[in-house]
Amino acid sequence: MKKDMIFLFNTFLILSYLLLISADYSYKNADEWKNENPQCGGSRQSPLDVDRVEMEDSSGEPSAIKFEHIFSTVPERLILQNDGHTLKLIFEWADGEEKIPYVSGSSLEHKYTIHSFQFRWSSDVNSGSEHRISGKSYPIEMQSVHYNDEYDSYEDAENTEKGILIYSLFYEVGSEEFEFLTKIIDKFPEVTEPGTATEIKPFAMGDVFDEDDTANFFIYQGSLTHPPCYESVVWVVSDRIILATLGQLLAFQKLNLFHHDDHNNRLLQEINDRKFELVVKDMK
Repeated sequence: MKKDMIFLFNTFLILSYLLLISADYSYKNADEWKNENPQCGGSRQSPLDVDRVEMEDSSGEPSAIKFEHIFSTVPERLILQNDGHTLKLIFEWADGEEKIPYVSGSSLEHKYTIHSFQFRWSSDVNSGSEHRISGKSYPIEMQSVHYNDEYDSYEDAENTEKGILIYSLFYEVGSEEFEFLTKIIDKFPEVTEPGTATEIKPFAMGDVFDEDDTANFFIYQGSLTHPPCYESVVWVVSDRIILATLGQLLAFQKLNLFHHDDHNNRLLQEINDRKFELVVKDMK
């Protein structure tokens, strides 16, 4: 009981702090972010349109990217949070947990520990994703956020070179509900307003993955898609498309954001001289 009270108090303090520091930007004027946050006008900004024409030339088969412990390890807590700019599903692990899920392999120079899932959407259900695949947009983009395990936390890593890795996948309209989304949408009434949070019964992050899926992954160097737009992100964009019902996808539009924003997906940025690296997966 005491532990739960301490957790709730800490959550309240964190959310209050986030409300103070994050309510100062809106997606309505994203083109003005660079006035207060110069990196938002940098040369390695995200998101991008992932186009095979821009792939790096390489010989042989694509190297593998590894997702470790995603099916076997369950977090101690799962926190669903509306921070006013996005919906987050935050993973919290038991003290001493030795098999926290991480990403490694391919050209990645580090291991990246899971931090959270974050979602991007729009009032137009046909164009909610931030990234595009060969010009096509999708209703929702889910971003699996990881941090370099050389650092103790996401906050310590987010403004360091290759400190953050974000794995993106997309949702499209289908005929059947996607069970993972059902688990979080059932909790939406508790996180409708900015600055609210609730707990969800813990489950392995692998619930959103398919062990037999054969999606491709495209790696490039980019940035956070919101202020302060640090150019510290290794993006791993999947061409895997998850089917969910129209009702599930529309449910995100009922979440209130700061400034009455009706979307939280940043417009495409210039690719400049960047290329995409094609990789395959190895999930465990």
